Amino acid sequence: MKSTQTTKPHSLFFTRQIALFLLVCFGFSWFVAAVIWYTGGLHSSLAFLLLVVYMFGPAIAAIICACLFDRKRWKQALGFTSWPKLIWFGGLALAIMIVIGSTLVSLLGLDVHWIGFKKGLQQVFVAKNVDLDALPLSLDQLVWLQILVNIPVGIAINSFILLSEELGWRGWLFDRWRPLGFWRGNLMIGFVWGLWHAPVIALGYNYPGMPIAGIFLMIGFTLLIAPIIGWLREAGRSVFAASIFHGTINALAGVGLLVIGMPDMPWSGMLGIGGFVVLTTICLMLLVLRRHQATFL
Repeated sequence: MKSTQTTKPHSLFFTRQIALFLLVCFGFSWFVAAVIWYTGGLHSSLAFLLLVVYMFGPAIAAIICACLFDRKRWKQALGFTSWPKLIWFGGLALAIMIVIGSTLVSLLGLDVHWIGFKKGLQQVFVAKNVDLDALPLSLDQLVWLQILVNIPVGIAINSFILLSEELGWRGWLFDRWRPLGFWRGNLMIGFVWGLWHAPVIALGYNYPGMPIAGIFLMIGFTLLIAPIIGWLREAGRSVFAASIFHGTINALAGVGLLVIGMPDMPWSGMLGIGGFVVLTTICLMLLVLRRHQATFL
């Protein structure tokens, strides 16, 4: 990566500017997490809305820091540096392959079986005490609605919403930590990103029933996926490449669990052994490829 800063790389781990970014980012989001806890946790009627608000911590911090420290180069600082490229949507394809791969690896687990969309939806409705006979559409029609409408719309919406996170992680912070090098910079972002999730993970998000272990698992997950998103950000020359990939992963991760009966840890798709195996494999491929190529740009 080419440095956009005049400061020497070794001094960029922690500066006053980065301290302000982290203070605003963590302060805003963790305050929202406290509100979620106070209003009844993840099962309250406000939980979904508050989780969306939680996601805007990185974006708010990035915009504030860009306004204070990068007025003349705010587009570069936030990652608005390229028109759409094919690699943006290559990231979408990569995300789909990662979810499929994670699902297939999860099928190796004991008592984990492929049940398909139809039975998966049926189990979800039964768990929510929904009367199947009262549904406006048949289960077969709902499956096609899920595949042809809900999934594409979910990817589009998530890709837009996840720009809230990516403006911070692969926008402002990525720009600040470029001089640290590809692996060091992206792993630092991955650690901070994983730690940022801690309060909602403790409340039961992503790893239900694992308030402490779940935090460490989430940090491990973000450490593995951060270099992949960082490579897409670098190759796509834009924060949008990162948000499209991130949004696709978020939109499809639940679908992967749906077709295998929503198994418990450690066979819980993207966030379990399957995801860790696939992401580790891709990171190793990146490691080998980057040793033979100075840059993918």
